Amino acid sequence: MKHFTLLTNKRHILLVLIMLLCSVRVAYADDSGLVTQQITVDVPTAGTLSNIIQSDKMYKITNLKITGSLNTDDIRFIRKMAGCYYNGNGSKYDGHLQYLDLGSLSQISYVHSFEIYDENGYRSTLNDCLFPLAYLYNLKTVVLPNLYKDYNFSLMGCRNLTTAKMPDNLEKIGNNTFKDCSSLEDIRISPTVTSIGEYAFSGCSSLTEIQIPNNVTYIGKYAFYGCSSLKYISIPEGLKNISASTFEDCVNLQSFGNYNCIENIGDRAFAGCSKLSWLPNIFYGAQFTSISIGTYVFENCKSLKSMWLPGNIKTLPQGMFKGCSSLSSVTLPQYLLSIDDYAFDGCSSLAEIKLPIYLNSLGYRALADCSKLTSLDLPSSLQSIGSYAFAGCNAMERIDANMAAPITASQSTFNGIDFSNCYLYVPTGAYQSYWLANGWGSFEHIIDNLAPQKSKMVTLETAGTLRDKIGSNEKFSITHLKVSGPINTNDIQYIREMAGCYINTNGSKYNASLHHLDLRDASYSGDGPMIEVYGSNGYKRHMCIQALENTVGTTHLFFCLDGLQTVILPNNEEEIGENMFGLCNNLKNIEIPSRVQTIRSDAFIQCSSLEALQLPYGITSLEDAVFANFWFIFRSKNNIFQLPIYSWIQRNHTIYWHICNCVCFSKFISI
Repeated sequence: MKHFTLLTNKRHILLVLIMLLCSVRVAYADDSGLVTQQITVDVPTAGTLSNIIQSDKMYKITNLKITGSLNTDDIRFIRKMAGCYYNGNGSKYDGHLQYLDLGSLSQISYVHSFEIYDENGYRSTLNDCLFPLAYLYNLKTVVLPNLYKDYNFSLMGCRNLTTAKMPDNLEKIGNNTFKDCSSLEDIRISPTVTSIGEYAFSGCSSLTEIQIPNNVTYIGKYAFYGCSSLKYISIPEGLKNISASTFEDCVNLQSFGNYNCIENIGDRAFAGCSKLSWLPNIFYGAQFTSISIGTYVFENCKSLKSMWLPGNIKTLPQGMFKGCSSLSSVTLPQYLLSIDDYAFDGCSSLAEIKLPIYLNSLGYRALADCSKLTSLDLPSSLQSIGSYAFAGCNAMERIDANMAAPITASQSTFNGIDFSNCYLYVPTGAYQSYWLANGWGSFEHIIDNLAPQKSKMVTLETAGTLRDKIGSNEKFSITHLKVSGPINTNDIQYIREMAGCYINTNGSKYNASLHHLDLRDASYSGDGPMIEVYGSNGYKRHMCIQALENTVGTTHLFFCLDGLQTVILPNNEEEIGENMFGLCNNLKNIEIPSRVQTIRSDAFIQCSSLEALQLPYGITSLEDAVFANFWFIFRSKNNIFQLPIYSWIQRNHTIYWHICNCVCFSKFISI
């Protein structure tokens, strides 16, 4: 009986041992015989990995950690373990490697050139790539070593890769690094990275967010193309260029952070970002520097609602807002010369657009299918209109054609417009020429009552030469004038004549048309003579521009020009001279540059039509009677009062007012 009990106990012990061994086997391998536990191997000599892992084991390992040294032969062996394709016929190794940890490697020999195949038999060559791990479809996790600051690795086409740990000291992410890693969800870019190559994350459709380090100064084209799960991205301060198609087809991108001076936006940079609703600062830097914009940049950004474009853009590129069906508000640059083909094609929510006064051309289908657009004001400067430019604008009710004579058009230009319900307004006396013209003559209602309009932009190389640039035949017909370059009193006098100034003390004046004057890119020169100027009641004053020690002094430059309505002063102007705009009683708007520090006496005396005036923060001196007979809002701590001003006094850098009787609200000044 004792013997039987002992035997039974031995059998129990044996059974337990067998069960334990089986349980170890289960933990070590799955039902198919694949090893699921991490295998760690050290390779003391590069090129010997195949000697350490025998051929009967290499295809069973799913989780591998390698330390030591590797070379090209070892990389080929790892690729076989991961089941890579090896010819153009779709043949592949039976490897199952899914988790690869190379984080503890101490050395790897440089791989100058490496041939790889994808599942379709396409062969490509990776040059100067330390870790050519592309098209390893079984890989799910990869840890790369901190060997060098600048080296290339490729995980292109690893469509099951979910996690990749890049080197902590990496400075460059090369071209195609993670291209088409469609399962990649978790990626951290080292803060030391300065460059992200072309197609680096293209096709990473599972990537929901990515933090681009502040040190990055270059992002290559197509870098994030097709990252369809990406919702937010912010670019670093040092990045000046957004390359072609960088964020194209990021269909879930909703917010884009940018606080930089972007100098270049490449073709299709944001095309297809259908949920991107606003880009508040994308053109912020263009106020201070020139910017280059590619074609179709925002095509099919169907949630984009509004856009402001900076003043130094001269051409709106082809297809820029094509298919932006939610775009309802756009501010175009004042000096835009051309709107190219398809620029606003399909902007079906755009109900209003103000075309710049100096616009020369509208391209093919430039405003086609803007189905909510009800009116258009075509500037006098327009010289060409492309076919189908307004096709599909079936809500159009009014078109003002300010061109003195009809420019070339055809019926296709206005295809879809109801000619019986859309009224065409043309300059006075131009009815017959428009009625006879192809395309224009299709309108059943042509009304010739528009006041003449003509714009001109002039650049002077030498002060005093404006009258050489604008001949007497057009001098009095120009309504909008922009002058760039140096100007002296001779030029100002010519501008005064163009604005209908008084000729003598008898009240005679020129019959002229200029009412909008832009001098923002001009600069005063003190080499001109002092010139007599006249007012309506026989006033006679002297206009001069005088070079002072630290600035340029001016007096009476625009005195009594009652034809002027808008004036933009030179950007480098620091002082507004005495009686600068005195008695300009039709002047409605003045843009004062930020550098102005001093405003001399009577500068705006009796500017009775001036609607608003914003003074720059740098004002340090306002002389007496600057705003005589002008109303503004006086701000106290608790209330806003509107009071007449008769003089300003400066004490200890604080501006005080002499205030007379309180009056009702009408005009204001903002300080």
